[in-house]
Amino acid sequence: MSWHGLALTVLAGLALVLVFVNIALYGGSRDLQDAINAKQQTINQGMVASRLNQQLIGALANLAGQTGDAEIHNLLAEQGITYTVTPPAGTGGGETGTTTGTTEGGG
Repeated sequence: MSWHGLALTVLAGLALVLVFVNIALYGGSRDLQDAINAKQQTINQGMVASRLNQQLIGALANLAGQTGDAEIHNLLAEQGITYTVTPPAGTGGGETGTTTGTTEGGG
């Protein structure tokens, strides 16, 4: 076998090794991408749940403010949620204003 044939055989072997390295790296990369996608999905679901929680808290605070329901007020207070009752302009009624944060508790 001439040195040309030997060089071509070595290059073919090297190319084959690189193919297997590429396959291994692709598999590892795919696993990492799957893990990242799962974490991103969890984050997205948490954001949706957070918006839903805010709407629920707002509805509860409005209900408690409008009806004077002490049980709902106490439930919100136990979770660190406070709200203020502000009457609409010119009526002197008991509509609820905006709710303020969930600085403590939250469960």
